[in-house]
Amino acid sequence: HSSGSSTFSRCRALTSVGGALKVEGAQSLFKMRGGSMRFSDCWAFSNGGALFVMKGLRQQGGDIELMNCSSTSQGGGIYIGLRDGGNLEQDAGSISLNKCYVAGGDFQFGFGGGISVGDSVRQSGTIRLENCHVEGGSGGGMKVRRMLNVSGSMSFSSCRATKDGGAFTADSVYVEGGAKLSFDKCRAKAGGALKLDMGFEQQGGDVSFRNCSTWNVGAQVLKLMSENARHGRGGGAIWIRNGNLTQTAGGLRFYGCGGVKGGAVYISEGHLILKGGKQDYVECVASSGGGGVFLHKGHVFQQKTDLTFQSCKAQRKGGAVDVSHGSYYQSPGTLLNITKCVARDHGGGLFASESLHLADVDFRENFAWGSGMAAIARDDVVMDSMHFTGDGESVISAPLVVVQKTVNCTASQQCRLRAREVQVNEFLCPIGAGRYKGRLAEGCLPCVAGRVQILEETNASCAPCPSNSFCSAQYLRAFPGYMLSSDNISRMYHCPNSMACPGGDLPNKTKPMCGNGYTGLGCAECETATHGKSDVDILQCIPCANERWLQAMQISWLIIKDALAFGIAGASLIGDSLEEKQSNVLLNQFMAFAVVAGSTLSSTMNTKTLKQFSSRNSDIVWWSGLLQPDAGASLECILGYLGLPKTVWHSHLISSVTPVLLMLLFAVIKDVPSALMVGSNCFLPRFWGDVGRFFVCYRIEPEADGGQQICRFLPPQPWALLALFVLLFLGVLLGWWRSVTAAERQRAHVIYLTRGYQPRYASWELERLVRKMVLRLFTALLPVTLFPALHMAGNTLVLLFAWTVHLHVAPYQRAKWNVTEALLLTTALLMTILSNCMIANDSHWGHSVLTQYVLFFVIVSLALVASLVILVMFLLQVYQERFAPQDVEKKTLEE
Repeated sequence: HSSGSSTFSRCRALTSVGGALKVEGAQSLFKMRGGSMRFSDCWAFSNGGALFVMKGLRQQGGDIELMNCSSTSQGGGIYIGLRDGGNLEQDAGSISLNKCYVAGGDFQFGFGGGISVGDSVRQSGTIRLENCHVEGGSGGGMKVRRMLNVSGSMSFSSCRATKDGGAFTADSVYVEGGAKLSFDKCRAKAGGALKLDMGFEQQGGDVSFRNCSTWNVGAQVLKLMSENARHGRGGGAIWIRNGNLTQTAGGLRFYGCGGVKGGAVYISEGHLILKGGKQDYVECVASSGGGGVFLHKGHVFQQKTDLTFQSCKAQRKGGAVDVSHGSYYQSPGTLLNITKCVARDHGGGLFASESLHLADVDFRENFAWGSGMAAIARDDVVMDSMHFTGDGESVISAPLVVVQKTVNCTASQQCRLRAREVQVNEFLCPIGAGRYKGRLAEGCLPCVAGRVQILEETNASCAPCPSNSFCSAQYLRAFPGYMLSSDNISRMYHCPNSMACPGGDLPNKTKPMCGNGYTGLGCAECETATHGKSDVDILQCIPCANERWLQAMQISWLIIKDALAFGIAGASLIGDSLEEKQSNVLLNQFMAFAVVAGSTLSSTMNTKTLKQFSSRNSDIVWWSGLLQPDAGASLECILGYLGLPKTVWHSHLISSVTPVLLMLLFAVIKDVPSALMVGSNCFLPRFWGDVGRFFVCYRIEPEADGGQQICRFLPPQPWALLALFVLLFLGVLLGWWRSVTAAERQRAHVIYLTRGYQPRYASWELERLVRKMVLRLFTALLPVTLFPALHMAGNTLVLLFAWTVHLHVAPYQRAKWNVTEALLLTTALLMTILSNCMIANDSHWGHSVLTQYVLFFVIVSLALVASLVILVMFLLQVYQERFAPQDVEKKTLEE
């Protein structure tokens, strides 16, 4: 028993055991409850360079320190027990040994450079061994004949053995929860840290090995010499001769370990059984197979443990694991991550002579000079799923490869599974690579020239590059006027409104396929939440206001513009006036001209040249809307403000609310015939012409390629609605005709139609009404964004017919009215012809931008000059009629 303090220095046992202290006898047991014992520079000829205990050592407290002690057989510092007995039991306290060793000499089977235990070790305190070694034997730090049971702290640093077990040798090791074992820079010919005959079991705690290796393999740099390969053995950290390495909890880590077979672990006959916890292998090296783990005869059963290999290397097979005669089994729910592992032969990550049964494995940047960048098996490879990073000509190689779920190759440009038969549910290929299937391989390969793949994590093959686009393996940009859908990049869609498609790119989307406010295939739809369809062109999208005051202004303008036009037109009928006022004639002429001018300006503004110009000069938009009351307006936005559905049908209905209310009010003030007459003159062209919006159809693919007409604006029962509008149109014409030819021509509403015309042309106002209706119909049915040529051709034909007939008939009573009408028709016809020239020139590759600007300037000038002149004439005439009636009457009599 010892509880005090004692010091032993330079003690010698020249012919016996126990250089400083010998406790012998059959029942001898050395107990230490406290205090301290220090041994330095002690030596024994046989066993126990400092302390020899026959029966056993039990430490319940205190400290035992040994420095530079040695022997020539067993236990350079401490020897416990004979061959058939002797245990080390440590309940508390500490034991530390530094520079203790067994010299060997004539004894070629020396053991335990620091401690030799004849039976077992049960340890709960602290044991530290540094710089201990054995020359000519095994167990550089400790030799335990049977079991080492650890629940405390043990550390081995720079311990080495000539033969096996640089740190210690034992039959088996059992690590309990709370234990902490560390091994640093331990070396031996086999089992750089541990040499175990029956196995290693870890129930918890933390075990780490750093820079442990066999004698002939460095820990950081792999130097492959044939002589070294002949003399070195396996297990840079652990060598198990006939047993299992079992882990159920805790952490087991290997850093920078190196060996011939198994840079960290070598199991001769046994299994690697992983039931829990975590294992890490980092920068482990093997000069033969298994950079991390080598199993000569046995299997790997990864049931619950998460397993990670990083930067491990093997000269031959299995950069991470080499199962030389067995299989690898991984259960679902566990992690297997193999990163940057290398094999000079085959299987950059895994090698199995039989089969690989994997659940979810992550291979990252592994490499093999031969086949199987990630893994190779002589039998089948069966996996649930796999993630691969890096480039692999042959990622997995086996006779049969089966992946039940997904092979994720999104971090690799080349990823192929090589086998006589490959069964994979799904490959996920990265941008620039597509699904490939050959006779003996299947996977993801980079797209060749003329093919493209721009989807992330896709099972799709590389697709042919679409027309009208700039295309590379992983980038696609549509030309302006076209758009692509990422769902099918081989199909190029034409945009009905070419200006809605700026020429977007995929997959970066630095420029969107559709312009702001546009969406859908062909960018033919508007973003419902923020935009509405234009009232002038149904294929244009107008931004809706967010501020309440702007919304109120737009709703007010909807009412005011209709009320203003109706009020001016109906003012002359108040009081049953029978005067033939010139202002009304001028107003009708101006309204007819405004319809043509607005349509013409819309056509010119939708050319590419002016769209580009207006994007740089936003004020130019004002010019396009100068003669268009509806330019920049969207009834769909107003529907949105009011919480109503944004549809063409609802837009048409809401546009009729103000006219109906105005006509009802005028019917009360004046009479029903007058209200109908003025209302139809002001609003019927718009109401009837806008019916064409329902029947706008377009294609987004050529008819030759199977493109179908898309008519998505049709209301419920479209043909019944069309018949109703035709009947309405015919009914209004018949009503006008009967009013003009009726006997009571002195009624105010009849005079409203016939004033200004010669008696024989009293019904000529019908020509103007039909002209405005047809022009409005062309604007709605043939939007300039979709059919610019047809739109302008229709306008030209209508105007040419009206111009020819008017010059021939001259229907007005006064010559100056005929001249004014002829000049307005001539100006409108000239504007239309110039617009046709501008549209045709815009599509020609050799057009001049300056020419386009000149044409547009001339068109705008004609519209502005004609509008200003007629407006000045109208205002002067209104002034004379209102404020100088006598002069007007006198002038009228003179004329």
